[in-house]
This record gives sequence, structure tokens and C-alpha cells, in this order.
Amino acid sequence: MNGHGSLTGPSFVGVGDRANAFLPVVAGLAVGVGQLAAPLVVRWVDAVTAQSLFLAMIAAVYIGFAVADGRPKVIAVESTVAAAFVLLAAVTVGSMIERG
Repeated sequence: MNGHGSLTGPSFVGVGDRANAFLPVVAGLAVGVGQLAAPLVVRWVDAVTAQSLFLAMIAAVYIGFAVADGRPKVIAVESTVAAAFVLLAAVTVGSMIERG
């Protein structure tokens, strides 16, 4: 294969592939809107706590992508980014508890 859609090579969206980028962009927007509306669905959880939990969930996705990539350097970098997300979520929840 030419790298598009193959599991062994990178799949980049080039200038001529704008139609192929439409679905991922729409899916990303849908997930973002869903995340913004999530505190309305889980009303028994404080909105800041819910958003912090979703922020930590994003960290898990980062690690998943890194493991799927398989390169040790990518895993190390994405794990560092994921740790920053988890730390940010913990600080946010901690500051809300102090205000409490």
C-alpha cells in the first residue's frame, strides 16, 4: 500500500486529501462538544471535577496512541504529556477542595 490506511506506515493527510480529513474533524468537534456538555449529564458531580476527570481521560488516550506507535521515544514523550494532563487535573480538583 502507499501508506494511506495501512497499519505499517504513517497515514498523513496531504493537501489533496482534504475530503479524507472531514470525518476526523467532525468527530473531534463532536467529542469536544460532548465533553463540554458532560457536566450537564453528570449533575451529581461538580462541573470542575467532571472536566478534570475528562482531562485525565485525555491523558490515557495520549498513552494509547504512543503505545500503538510503538517507538520508545514517542512513548516517553507522550507519557510526559499525559503526566502533565493528570497533574493539571489533580491541581484543579485540589484547588476546588480548598475553596470548598
